[in-house]
Amino acid sequence: MSTNNRILRSQKEIISAFLNLMTKKTFDEITTTDMIHRSGYCRGTFYAHYKDKYDLKERIMENEINRFVEIIVDTIKLKKQIPIEPGIYEPAYQLFLHVNNNRNLYKLILKSRIPGHTFDSFADAINKRFKEEVGVELNKWPKRLDMDFYFYVNTHTFLTYIKYWETQNFAQSAEFMAEQVTYMLNRGKAKFVFCK
Repeated sequence: MSTNNRILRSQKEIISAFLNLMTKKTFDEITTTDMIHRSGYCRGTFYAHYKDKYDLKERIMENEINRFVEIIVDTIKLKKQIPIEPGIYEPAYQLFLHVNNNRNLYKLILKSRIPGHTFDSFADAINKRFKEEVGVELNKWPKRLDMDFYFYVNTHTFLTYIKYWETQNFAQSAEFMAEQVTYMLNRGKAKFVFCK
């Protein structure tokens, strides 16, 4: 195993240990020792990656905000085909796959259980990143549609889809959720497109 793979694996295990602990304890109750025991790594490995649990928490949230936006933006840019029924909105499908693989984190985010990061602050951070990352073909943008309104509503709408899914304990598949979102979006298709 390469050094990079070992580093990524240890980080993933430490993050997983932290998120599992967060489902059982409050942030203040969790110690570095708890995370070390749960992850199976030594204290030196933890401190090689993170200053403390506060640094770990902030990096998890920063990475997740970036990843959320990247999944949607990259899928739109690449216009990749995915092996599911035609007509399903690909960015939604890719996002639901990601959320499904990170259920513990999203349960915590949606319930505002990560100190300093409420559901609303997560949504605001995603909204800000979308506006930084996504260009729009302005000549195709409806003149009466406010861009700030559009990004704000779409960000919160996608998080609401995820929130609904969490209330169902993620019982439906990512394909089902993407299909439902596609039906919702197709009720009034936009006449503008995103560009790089």
